Amino acid sequence: MAAYGCDYTLQECTDIATEFAIQLGERTADKSLTMKWMRGFRARWPDIQKFSPRALEYTRAKMIKKIIVMEYFDKFEQSLKRHGLIDKPHLIFNIDEKGMSVDHKPPHVMASAGYCPPAVTSGKGKTVTLLGCGSVSGVAIPAYYVFPDKRINSDLLEGASPCTSGTVSETGWSNSKGFRTYLQTHFLKYAPGRNGEKIMLIMDGYGSHLSVSLVDWARSLNIVLFSCFGPFERMYKFKCHQSFARPLDVSSYGPFERMYNFKCHQVMRETTVQITRYNIC
Repeated sequence: MAAYGCDYTLQECTDIATEFAIQLGERTADKSLTMKWMRGFRARWPDIQKFSPRALEYTRAKMIKKIIVMEYFDKFEQSLKRHGLIDKPHLIFNIDEKGMSVDHKPPHVMASAGYCPPAVTSGKGKTVTLLGCGSVSGVAIPAYYVFPDKRINSDLLEGASPCTSGTVSETGWSNSKGFRTYLQTHFLKYAPGRNGEKIMLIMDGYGSHLSVSLVDWARSLNIVLFSCFGPFERMYKFKCHQSFARPLDVSSYGPFERMYNFKCHQVMRETTVQITRYNIC
C-alpha cells in the first residue's frame, strides 16, 4: 500500500491485523491487538520499517497531477484486459457515496435589486449517506441509504423510489460492515445476470470500504475491486477523491445535489415541515 501512495500508520496496521486475527479465530472483538504486538511484528520483519513522509510544496504537487491521471488510466486498462472485461461494459460498475445533509444549501432565487430575503433551512443535523451504483452500459442499481440511527425503521424509507433499501450506522456514514452488507444484500440482488463472469467494481479509496474479509469475500465470488489508488496520490495530495476516478460524482451527484437542494427549499417554503432523516426519501 505504501508503494501505491496510500500508506498505513502503525495504528491502522494494528487494526487490520486485529481484524485478520478475529477472522482466523485467534482473537475476539473485545481483545484487540496493541502496540506491543506491533513492536514484535516489526522485530520479526526487519525489512518493514517506520518512515516519516517528506513534505511537498503544493505548486510542485499540482504539476504532477497529469502523471497521476495517466498512471490511473493505464492501470485501469491493464486491469480490464487482465480480467477479460475490456469489451463488457455491462459488467463494470462504479459505486460511490453521497452525503445528504438535512441542512440544505438554498438555491438561487429571484428578488428585487438590493434586497434578497434569507432562506429558511432546517439547521444542522446528522448526515444521511446515499450509496449509488451504475454500470458503464447504463444500468442503475436502486438507491441504498445509510441513516444515522441505532436500528432501521420502516418510516425512514417512506416515499422512497421502488426497490430502495437501507441500513443504519451511528454516524450516518457507511463503514466496512455496512458496505459489505450493501454488496451482499442489495448490489448482487439487482446486478444483471453474468453467467459466472467476473464483475468489476470501481470504488473510491475510502479506507472504511476496504477490509481483509471484504477482499476475501469478493474474490470468492469473482468480483474485482478496483480502487482508485495510484502512485504518489497521498504524497501529492491528490487523493482518491479525484473526479477523473469518480464518474458518478461528476455525472450524477452534481445535478442530484442541485435538485435535492431545490426540493428541500420548495418543501420548507410551501409547508411547515422541516427536513429530517425521516423525509429525505
